[in-house]
Amino acid sequence: MNGSCRPVFPTILLMVAAAWGVSSAEPPVSATENRIKAFCIDFNWSKGVFAAPGTFAHASAEEHFKWYRDLGINTIQTFCVSCDGHAWFRGSVAPFQPGMKGDFLKELTALGHANGLKVMGYFCVAANTHWGKMHPELSHGTPGNAPHIPLSTPYLDYLCASIKDALTCTGIDGFMIDWVWEVDPKWTDCEKTMYRELFGEAFPASGAVPADRIAEFKRRAVDRAWGRIHETTKSVKADTVLWLSCNNLNDPQVKGSRLFREIDWLMNEHPDFASLEAARKAAGPHTKIVQCVCGWGAQHNTRHIIRSLETQDVGFYGFAEPEVKTTLPPSGSQNPHLAGNALNIMRMREVFHGIRVVIRPEPDGRIVLKARDAETHGHTPAYAGTDGNDHIGWWGDPKDSVSWTFDAPRAGMYAVEVMYSCAAGAGGSAFTVSLGEQSLAGTAKETGSWKTYTPQDLGTLRLDKAGEHALVVKPKTPPTWKVIGLQSITLKPAAGE
Repeated sequence: MNGSCRPVFPTILLMVAAAWGVSSAEPPVSATENRIKAFCIDFNWSKGVFAAPGTFAHASAEEHFKWYRDLGINTIQTFCVSCDGHAWFRGSVAPFQPGMKGDFLKELTALGHANGLKVMGYFCVAANTHWGKMHPELSHGTPGNAPHIPLSTPYLDYLCASIKDALTCTGIDGFMIDWVWEVDPKWTDCEKTMYRELFGEAFPASGAVPADRIAEFKRRAVDRAWGRIHETTKSVKADTVLWLSCNNLNDPQVKGSRLFREIDWLMNEHPDFASLEAARKAAGPHTKIVQCVCGWGAQHNTRHIIRSLETQDVGFYGFAEPEVKTTLPPSGSQNPHLAGNALNIMRMREVFHGIRVVIRPEPDGRIVLKARDAETHGHTPAYAGTDGNDHIGWWGDPKDSVSWTFDAPRAGMYAVEVMYSCAAGAGGSAFTVSLGEQSLAGTAKETGSWKTYTPQDLGTLRLDKAGEHALVVKPKTPPTWKVIGLQSITLKPAAGE
């Protein structure tokens, strides 16, 4: 991070650390590396569909820059043109966002560069609602949540003109391309023309195209699109970073393609490490690998992924849908998707600034281990809700567990209380709460709903010393495990201690 920004962070972070009851004892991840640490406030989406033009047009470049800077990233990923087909800069090709004040992308780029940050834009290759409405004969409708554009020559001409316009007008360092797919052909007139262009022969008179030929058609369409994008981009500015986001690295359209070999940055969207390894194998010798660690709710265990990869040459990326009013990601929400993002953003901030989460005692001596501070292990436990109605839920795999690290002011006996919810039909799950070699058992009883919490006293545990300890909760009887909504574990000094 540029030195001009450093004085801001310590004050902010010490205030945050005090509020969370954590210590900042660890050095930030990648403190000595030029690792990609990127985030996107995602203007594409609102309530599960493409955001209508102008939904976020009141966004302030200055406010967005401050949010990104305080997160601790070194790369801002925002938008040239979002999926609705409207631009975030005042160019001459794509219409800009109705109601946009100023020149958002250009202004954000200038702020980022002045403070040592890269600024990346975005183009969705196979979706553009504006194009679909203006050229219905060249689009499979305008579904508002899925790829719909055949990669025809007229469309590629328009896309490449938009790319050139963005690079010329804004000063961005590069851009992400997403949904680089050829849609399943309906053999419209434009797709028959594509067939002739890609195969050098007329479309079959019978109209029947074998499955293997369709697969090759789609692969050639993607390859041609990539060639056009690459040539256009590098001819405008040779050092422009081209960044691919891909949710299926094994799709026949792209597997083994030159797109993977030639792209500058390749991002694995999936949270599993097997997909990350596939990205490494697919990449070219100069390609930098980026792992998505935050997005689409709580499916990513952000802290675990980052800590597991901190010694490897892998970049980190997150994204989140913003609130319409603020145009910034929410700090909490009743919506599990948004709540999961809020928690993972908090975890990215912790890791990027070297804040190590250690829960400290309350003034009365109780140690309260809250759901939002838990470390989840495995793929199913996930955080949901807001304070007062939050918990670790979706805990379907009995091999998974959750844990906390806490600081005890003194040794002694502590009574252990679990606060949980359990809907009708989900009762009977047995679990253990362990501290070192000590273990207490509990069994979940139905509480009426996932929003109705009840305490359960489990017994006492002895802390043999003051200082840091780790407490783990895991299923006890895997065959009968269902799920619980784990809100908190409280350790209270036992009577007489």
